[in-house]
Parts: sequence; structure tokens; C-alpha cells
Amino acid sequence: MLVVGDSHARLCATNVKSEIMNNYDVQGQVKPGTGVGILVNTANSDITNLTKNNVVIFCGGANDVAKNNSKMA
Repeated sequence: MLVVGDSHARLCATNVKSEIMNNYDVQGQVKPGTGVGILVNTANSDITNLTKNNVVIFCGGANDVAKNNSKMA
């Protein structure tokens, strides 16, 4: 499981891992202050080798809305 997000996703991977009782490998990538466009572009290279057995949680958009770029989010 891969958790990708801006600062709002901080500790999300840790919390998810504790809720699913450590039965899965959970990794988190947090990029504070990053807009959705950059998050998607950087995550693309990280998810190319994933399979249907993997899960990606994507959390973003708050920075775009805060900068009045809600259409980007």
C-alpha cells in the first residue's frame, strides 16, 4: 500500500498500518506544500511497477484550494 499526499497525509501511512494490524507493507510519501499536479507527476514513476494487488491512497488538493487553484485539484 502506498500513501501519497501533501502535509495533510503526514502520519497517514503509520495510522493505516496500525489499523490493518501490520499485515501489509505500507509506505508513505509526504510532500508538504505540494499541489496535486506535482504530486501526480512524481507519483507516476513510483506506481508504474505496482500490480492489481497494490493499493494507492492519494491525498491532495488543499494546497491548490488555498492558492485559489481549485480547478487544478
